[in-house]
Amino acid sequence: MRELIKQFCRVAEETLDLKPPIVEVGSFQVSGQEGFADLRPFFSGKKYIGCDMRPGNGVDRVENLPRLSFPDGSLPTIICLDTLEHVYEIRESISDFYRVLTDDGILIISSVFNFPIHGHPCDFWRFTPQCFARLLEKFSCSFVGVQGSDSNPHTVYGIGFKGRAVSEMRPWLNVFEHAFKAAVTDNLKSDVAAYIPKKLARRAVLTRGARYPYYLWKRARYARDQKRFYCLKMRLLGRGDAEKEESGIFGC
Repeated sequence: MRELIKQFCRVAEETLDLKPPIVEVGSFQVSGQEGFADLRPFFSGKKYIGCDMRPGNGVDRVENLPRLSFPDGSLPTIICLDTLEHVYEIRESISDFYRVLTDDGILIISSVFNFPIHGHPCDFWRFTPQCFARLLEKFSCSFVGVQGSDSNPHTVYGIGFKGRAVSEMRPWLNVFEHAFKAAVTDNLKSDVAAYIPKKLARRAVLTRGARYPYYLWKRARYARDQKRFYCLKMRLLGRGDAEKEESGIFGC
């Protein structure tokens, strides 16, 4: 779990009126992320079910993709964040999410592209925004985003709406996009602002005055690099628009 993914989840809950029960698929909190990877605080007062393929921290119910044991049309909200790269049967899993969602259900997903290979327990895939658009093509309306450089993003985001029209969701998603971009901008500002103090803290006190102009220059370069890292672009799609995304016109 990464901080920006947590912000993605928080903003979705605050702006999209997510209905309980909230089911998280991939809720196991790996070693070193106990507590930090817990998304329950964002859904205070709502029934929350954490699911994973193995029991452990954060897991209320053992489930394994692509064969969830929930009945058809029984879940209003599913979140699956930074988990899909660990699922081999990816298309079947998205279809199973669609099966168990209610007629107006919402699926919230994220995954990685430019990211190190990691276990938990296996790592199979990397996703482009075009891939997310295609995976969500069953949904009547979807929202796909990408973060990082245009040609090598680090994160891909997706929200699928079952049975909701683009015209209905556009006002909601405009609010979501504005709020999420604000959260990303806040992360960028705090990251860059902390750069000089962190660097100077590693040096002897007597050299700080001499090195300060150097680190101002370094911070300007760091800010440009981080701006690319935090760059976020999103697009609203209707059913059938995924074919256009395959031709490479995704706005990122």
